[in-house]
Amino acid sequence: AIRDTRDLVFDLSSPLMHEVGLGPALAEWLEEQVSKKHGLQTEFIYDGRRLLLDDDMRAILFRCTRELLTNVVKHAQARQVTVRLQGEGTLVRIVVRDDGIGFDMDAIPEATKREAGFGLFSIRERMADLGGRLDIDSAPGRGCTAVLRMPQDRLTAKE
Repeated sequence: AIRDTRDLVFDLSSPLMHEVGLGPALAEWLEEQVSKKHGLQTEFIYDGRRLLLDDDMRAILFRCTRELLTNVVKHAQARQVTVRLQGEGTLVRIVVRDDGIGFDMDAIPEATKREAGFGLFSIRERMADLGGRLDIDSAPGRGCTAVLRMPQDRLTAKE
């Protein structure tokens, strides 16, 4: 029960994120939960630039990235996944790219889109609520690239 509780707390928001920032927390989650636990080859790219994000924005970006990676593990049949974190002027950008089977967004039925829980469509809504966005580029047989973009104009805390 204690281990399950710790895992749940970590899944909601990495304690490491509050100590050393979003980049190291994402790198650790990618290594522990995707590479070691599921055997995918992983790469994390981050130039180490200081990002200035408030706690809410860090938590949302962490959760959305975690959900994208969980989708890769569950559905993509990928061998490799890359996560890139970068500051682009006034934006924070996170790119999750896999070499899996891909999918056709237009072929997903509307009912499935509405019932997706905290899936791709919920991520899109959450990002939009904060002035950000989720863009997806995928097609059957060519993997998927998901890009989270979040403005940094709500800066209140150092990353």
